[in-house]
Amino acid sequence: MSGQSSESSGTPLNRPQFEPQPLSCCSARSQAPKMILAVVLTAIIVGGGVFFWQQGLFTVKETPQPIVVTENCDKVDGLTQELQLSEEQVGNLQDQLLETKVKLAFVNPSGRHLPVFRLGDSDTFVLVRVSPDGPNSIFTVDAYDQAKDLEYSNTGNVSLDLSSVSYLYREEMSADSRLDVVGLDGSRLVLWETGADNSPGPCFDPWLAEGLNYLDLNEESPTRKPYQAPQSILNEAQIEFSNCLDAD
Repeated sequence: MSGQSSESSGTPLNRPQFEPQPLSCCSARSQAPKMILAVVLTAIIVGGGVFFWQQGLFTVKETPQPIVVTENCDKVDGLTQELQLSEEQVGNLQDQLLETKVKLAFVNPSGRHLPVFRLGDSDTFVLVRVSPDGPNSIFTVDAYDQAKDLEYSNTGNVSLDLSSVSYLYREEMSADSRLDVVGLDGSRLVLWETGADNSPGPCFDPWLAEGLNYLDLNEESPTRKPYQAPQSILNEAQIEFSNCLDAD
């Protein structure tokens, strides 16, 4: 009877029975961090891509374009060169005016202009004069310093007084000899001693003369020393001498 009762219920006696198990709370919690992490990573990747894409767009839009100013720069350079040239021309004119005033101020009693040389680019001039002293003559070399001339600083007029003129060299020449100024070679004043009545002719160039001497104007007490002109000066003097002869 018991066997029939089991068959009538429809449930086999030897078949295993499975019942659904409820989800554990711990299992749900273990899955939550993974899901949150996945969402965060996705947001970072997507957001970062959008950020860098926008930055690329801004960079392209904000890149400054080169401005061509070559023409304006050329104009400015041209004006600057003209200004420098004008200043140089004004300076040259002022130098020439000063030299002219010095030469006019230093004239011997006979009205003849005596040699005046400018020392380089400075405002110092070398003044050479020969004054008679009885049968002999006095050869004198002085230096005029415009920077020490208060009269020139105030009025623009050259004043050959003791404050602006300093003695450099003085020599007494005999009645039958004289000293001629050949020229200025750097700081060396080149001189030629010859006979008082020597007249070498209009084409003669004293640079070609023998027995030249010089005074070093940078020395406190210069003395006459033998001078040998450089070959460049000799060549130029020889050309001028030959051209003068051919012109005659």
